[in-house]
Order: sequence, then C-alpha cells, then structure tokens
Amino acid sequence: MTSPVRPILFLHLPKAAGTTLKSIIERVYGSDRVAFLKAPRGEVEAFGARPVEERTAYDAVAGHMTWGDVPIVPGAHVITMLRDPIERLLSWFHYQQTNPNAKLHDAFAGLSFEDAVRRSIFPGQYNQMTDRLRDPDVADAAGAVASARKNLASCAAFGLSERFAESVAHFGRVLRWPETEWSDLNVSEGRPRAGDLDRAILAHLRRACGPDYELYDFARRLFDQRVG
Repeated sequence: MTSPVRPILFLHLPKAAGTTLKSIIERVYGSDRVAFLKAPRGEVEAFGARPVEERTAYDAVAGHMTWGDVPIVPGAHVITMLRDPIERLLSWFHYQQTNPNAKLHDAFAGLSFEDAVRRSIFPGQYNQMTDRLRDPDVADAAGAVASARKNLASCAAFGLSERFAESVAHFGRVLRWPETEWSDLNVSEGRPRAGDLDRAILAHLRRACGPDYELYDFARRLFDQRVG
C-alpha cells in the first residue's frame, strides 16, 4: 500500500467540523505522529520557534491557525474545512454559552443568539473563515476575500461541513488515506438553526457575513469541481 501523504497542515476553522476531522487525522497517522496546537496557549508560536527538522518530523500538524502560520511546516500539504457562515456562528455561540470554560460564557449568560446579535457583542466572529484564510498583510474586505479564495484554491484539499462524508472521501483520495471509521464529535445539540431566526436578524447577518458568504459560495463551486 502507498503511505498517506505527509506532512499535512490542518487549518482548523472554529466550529466547522474540525474536531471530527482531527480525530480522523489521528487515526490515519497515529497520535504520536500528530501535533495538535492550541493557539490561546501560545503553542503555535512555540512550535514555530523549534528547529525545522523537529517541525517537519511530524506527519500532521493541526490547530486554530491562520494562513500566516502555514510556513511553520515547510512543504506541508494544507487542508481545511469550511461551513455555512451563519450556521457556523450559531454553533460557535451555542458552544460559548453552554461551556463554562469558554471565553465568553459569562457574557452570553441568559441571552438568546438574536439578542446577542442586536447588542453587537461578537461582530469580530462574523467573517472568521475569510480572516483566517487571507494573507496576513491584506486588510480591506474585497482584498481579503480575493486572498482567501486564492489560498483556499491552493490547498491540497478542503472540505465542507455540510458535506462531511464526501469531504472525508475527498481527503482520502487526494492524501491517500485508508478508509477510516468516524463519528461526529463536538456536535452542538439543541441549538437554533439559521431557518429559525427572525428574518430581520437573518438579513442583517447575511450582510454582515458578506465576505464569508463570498468565500463559502466560491468554496462550494470549487468543491463540486474537485469531487466531480
């Protein structure tokens, strides 16, 4: 059998089925061959400061990183997962509200998602996919989308949360992964869905998440081309 492609760098975009994909990566390469980096703890910077031969010794590196972190693993095959922007926001909000250890748990206590949107508590989360996939020196919205689209297209493979099974199969074909059993992890149960939202809130979010929707629409078309 041909060995799986290595090294890979998984840019884990928050609340886009990344936890489940990380578990698959660990099964494919083995837990001792994978470095899972936690950005809030400074692990990405610490890993990047290690000698290059140590960084490239891993078969896979994964974490909540940005495109600016890609050079920490020279020659890596970059992969990522995207999700419908509003569904991603809803999942993120539900996680923050229900997890006592989450950063904004106290701020969201007793609030509905719609109330939090009306109070403009977390607009910095609206376009996280574009922000994390753009080149770090691009700041304007139009340039950020173009940069994120370019970088996404250069990935060895990427998937869509809403088409997870197809995405795993695509990763397997491109990266020579063996068939691996998996189950959904870190799923937010009982949260509202985009279709449940007030129409005015939904319209507001579609405008506010414009860059992420441009990127996501591009991703869906490109994914269709790649999976056939």
